[in-house]
Amino acid sequence: MGMRMPKRALMTIDFLLTLKIPGSASLHYHAVSTKPHEFLQNPAVQKRHKREVDSVTLWGCTHEVMTQHSVTDMEAINNCRLFEYMREVDDIASYRSVAIDMATALLSDLTTGTCDQKIGRVSKRFGWTLNEGYRIFAIANFLGYLSLNHEFELLLDKPLIVGKRMAREVQGAKYE
Repeated sequence: MGMRMPKRALMTIDFLLTLKIPGSASLHYHAVSTKPHEFLQNPAVQKRHKREVDSVTLWGCTHEVMTQHSVTDMEAINNCRLFEYMREVDDIASYRSVAIDMATALLSDLTTGTCDQKIGRVSKRFGWTLNEGYRIFAIANFLGYLSLNHEFELLLDKPLIVGKRMAREVQGAKYE
């Protein structure tokens, strides 16, 4: 043996995620390749990523390239807060229905207000405590029913700015 694999046959997928999306019976596989941003213009790197995309597509996977710029500092801070709100949740899927309710209510709420005010109003309407509301809000983001605007820091006393994620349908919880 002793032969090396040809470089052109080498794939450098850094992570292969297995995702179980509530509401879907099947698993979804997502490949992530990480590279320093300055490497992305290198033709050899571009060819390798194309080969990786072609290969994982045959396996039914999606593929994404991430760099040090893929997640902003603000998004990282906000995601840490969202995860903190839902850290004691053992079964995310059991919150699916109320997460849809939260997302639908927030997306249809045209009033302005701080996070506490808007999440408080929705929580009161559904009979949840404010802490339960924040937990459900975080899960709605995690499941993709809402998209937090990461241009702004998620703070209790600052305006809450959310939008609908493009790949998910809130009404009926359809997945693409």
